[in-house]
Amino acid sequence: HVTVLDPDGSFELDVARPFARDLIVPRQRLDKSIVFSNVRNIFTFLVSYLHHAGGINPRYRDPLHYDFASANKGLDYLVRTIADRENPWPSRRFIHYTLFAQPSGTFLPDWINYTESLDEDLKLMADRYRLQFHPRPKQRVSGYVDHRPFYNDSLIELVSSTWRREIDL
Repeated sequence: HVTVLDPDGSFELDVARPFARDLIVPRQRLDKSIVFSNVRNIFTFLVSYLHHAGGINPRYRDPLHYDFASANKGLDYLVRTIADRENPWPSRRFIHYTLFAQPSGTFLPDWINYTESLDEDLKLMADRYRLQFHPRPKQRVSGYVDHRPFYNDSLIELVSSTWRREIDL
């Protein structure tokens, strides 16, 4: 959860707490670096976010969370709320905000790994950049298996059209 700030940019509070000011990296700090990002399938992410924001997972229950009320009205309501707002994250502007510098929206990574196939992607990345890869045991594995039952055709279309940029990437 890092916000990369453009050289001439001023910090825009487009990322809600706790992912804000203490996690800002100036874009010039990435010069001469290989930038990679690990991302989730957007449909899976939104279901996970529903459970997090709505406190369905008791570990994260926080009635003061800015999306608590929306999440407790269901995924359809939550996604429509997110898709209709500019700020804070998540918003129609960004689902994977760490892929883009703020505020320009410049794409940053040289490589993207998908959490659904993380071990395989990390191995490919290591091979590509001549790095060592040492597989580790999975962490924070949820019991969640399949996001599809949470979606109807209308919601799939909304997610697909709103976040087409991230899906295409």
